[in-house]
Amino acid sequence: EGFISAYVDEELIYNGNSSYYVLRNFSNPGLYNVTAIYQSTQNYSYSSKTLWVNVSDVTAPVINMDFPLEQTYSYNTSLALNYSISDFSAISSCWYNLDNEINITLVNCQNTTFNASDGSHIIYLYANDSRGNLGISTRNFSVSTTLAIALLKPENNKWISYNNVEFNYTVNT
Repeated sequence: EGFISAYVDEELIYNGNSSYYVLRNFSNPGLYNVTAIYQSTQNYSYSSKTLWVNVSDVTAPVINMDFPLEQTYSYNTSLALNYSISDFSAISSCWYNLDNEINITLVNCQNTTFNASDGSHIIYLYANDSRGNLGISTRNFSVSTTLAIALLKPENNKWISYNNVEFNYTVNT
C-alpha cells in the first residue's frame, strides 16, 4: 500500500495512505502549483498542475451606521459619524457627503465628526472593497439650534401693578 502527499505551492495540505479528496479554500486570486505524490516501496510517481484561481466577490461592503441618529439635534458642530463595516474582501476606501454635496474622504475609514446647518439633512456614507464593490448607507436627521420654547405671558413691555405674575409658555420639540 502507498502513501499520498498533496501540495499547493509547496505547502503540504494532505498526507495519507489512501485516495482522498482534499478541499482547499482559496481566498486570494492567483496562480497556484498543485502537486500530488504517490510513494510505495516499489513505486514513486507524481503529477503537477498549474491552477489559476479567480475568486469572485460580488458582495458590497455592509455598513452599519451608529451615528448620527434619525432625530433632531440641538447643536450643529461636531456631530458624530460613527459606523462599522464588514466585507469578505479588504476595505480599500471610505467617504461621505452631506446632502449629496462634496465628498469627504475618511482616512483609514475612521469614525469622524462633521458640522451641519439648521434644517433637514441626509448623510451618505460609502465604502469600497478591494474588488471594487461599493456599499452605501444613508441616514436622515435634522438640526435645530433655535430654542424650542415660546414665552406667551407676560406680554412684552407690559406694566404690571400686582404681585402675582402669570407665566405662560409653549414648548415645541
